[in-house]
Amino acid sequence: MAILSTVAERGGRVLVRLPVSQPCPSCAGAEFERTRCPMCQGRGIVTLRLKAWVTVPPGIRAGDRRVVLAELELYGERAMEVEFRIDPA
Repeated sequence: MAILSTVAERGGRVLVRLPVSQPCPSCAGAEFERTRCPMCQGRGIVTLRLKAWVTVPPGIRAGDRRVVLAELELYGERAMEVEFRIDPA
Protein backbone atom coordinates (compact mmCIF):
# COMPACT_ATOMS: atom_id res chain seq x y z
CA MET A 1 0.00 0.00 0.00
CA ALA A 2 1.50 3.35 -1.01
CA ILE A 3 1.28 6.31 1.38
CA LEU A 4 2.76 9.80 1.44
CA SER A 5 5.93 10.35 3.46
CA THR A 6 4.12 12.85 5.74
CA VAL A 7 1.51 10.21 6.65
CA ALA A 8 4.29 7.67 7.25
CA GLU A 9 5.97 10.02 9.73
CA ARG A 10 2.89 11.29 11.59
CA GLY A 11 0.36 8.49 11.09
CA GLY A 12 -3.26 9.05 10.10
CA ARG A 13 -6.04 7.63 7.99
CA VAL A 14 -5.79 7.21 4.22
CA LEU A 15 -8.31 6.16 1.57
CA VAL A 16 -6.99 3.33 -0.62
CA ARG A 17 -8.29 0.61 -2.92
CA LEU A 18 -7.52 -2.90 -1.67
CA PRO A 19 -7.94 -6.16 -3.61
CA VAL A 20 -10.41 -8.52 -1.91
CA SER A 21 -11.10 -12.05 -3.20
CA GLN A 22 -14.49 -13.66 -2.69
CA PRO A 23 -16.54 -16.54 -4.14
CA CYS A 24 -17.95 -15.67 -7.55
CA PRO A 25 -21.47 -14.19 -7.16
CA SER A 26 -22.50 -15.66 -10.52
CA CYS A 27 -21.57 -19.35 -10.03
CA ALA A 28 -21.20 -19.29 -6.22
CA GLY A 29 -17.69 -20.71 -6.50
CA ALA A 30 -18.80 -23.86 -8.34
CA GLU A 31 -15.73 -23.74 -10.66
CA PHE A 32 -17.46 -25.15 -13.75
CA GLU A 33 -15.20 -27.31 -15.92
CA ARG A 34 -17.13 -27.72 -19.18
CA THR A 35 -19.04 -24.45 -19.23
CA ARG A 36 -16.90 -21.60 -17.99
CA CYS A 37 -18.59 -18.99 -15.86
CA PRO A 38 -18.38 -15.68 -17.74
CA MET A 39 -17.68 -13.72 -14.56
CA CYS A 40 -14.81 -15.77 -13.06
CA GLN A 41 -13.71 -17.82 -16.13
CA GLY A 42 -14.18 -21.04 -14.12
CA ARG A 43 -11.88 -20.07 -11.22
CA GLY A 44 -14.72 -19.88 -8.72
CA ILE A 45 -13.48 -16.60 -7.19
CA VAL A 46 -13.42 -12.95 -8.23
CA THR A 47 -11.18 -10.17 -6.99
CA LEU A 48 -12.75 -6.79 -6.30
CA ARG A 49 -10.89 -3.56 -5.57
CA LEU A 50 -12.76 -2.03 -2.64
CA LYS A 51 -12.34 1.40 -1.12
CA ALA A 52 -10.99 1.29 2.41
CA TRP A 53 -9.99 3.79 5.07
CA VAL A 54 -6.78 2.48 6.60
CA THR A 55 -5.36 3.64 9.94
CA VAL A 56 -1.60 4.17 9.53
CA PRO A 57 0.50 4.13 12.73
CA PRO A 58 3.19 6.84 13.01
CA GLY A 59 6.79 6.00 12.11
CA ILE A 60 6.11 3.63 9.20
CA ARG A 61 9.07 2.90 6.89
CA ALA A 62 9.07 1.54 3.34
CA GLY A 63 8.71 -2.23 3.39
CA ASP A 64 7.19 -2.38 6.89
CA ARG A 65 4.46 -5.00 7.27
CA ARG A 66 1.84 -4.29 9.93
CA VAL A 67 -1.59 -5.41 10.96
CA VAL A 68 -3.79 -2.32 10.70
CA LEU A 69 -7.49 -1.54 10.96
CA ALA A 70 -9.20 -1.02 7.61
CA GLU A 71 -12.79 0.10 7.16
CA LEU A 72 -13.83 -1.65 3.92
CA GLU A 73 -16.91 -0.72 1.95
CA LEU A 74 -19.40 -3.62 2.09
CA TYR A 75 -17.47 -5.42 4.88
CA GLY A 76 -17.03 -2.90 7.69
CA GLU A 77 -13.95 -2.72 9.92
CA ARG A 78 -11.38 -5.51 9.58
CA ALA A 79 -7.82 -6.11 10.75
CA MET A 80 -5.54 -6.64 7.74
CA GLU A 81 -1.83 -7.16 7.21
CA VAL A 82 -0.40 -4.70 4.69
CA GLU A 83 3.06 -3.83 3.38
CA PHE A 84 3.76 -0.12 3.10
CA ARG A 85 5.39 1.75 0.23
CA ILE A 86 6.33 5.40 0.69
CA ASP A 87 5.58 7.89 -2.09
CA PRO A 88 7.92 10.89 -1.81
CA ALA A 89 5.95 14.14 -1.70
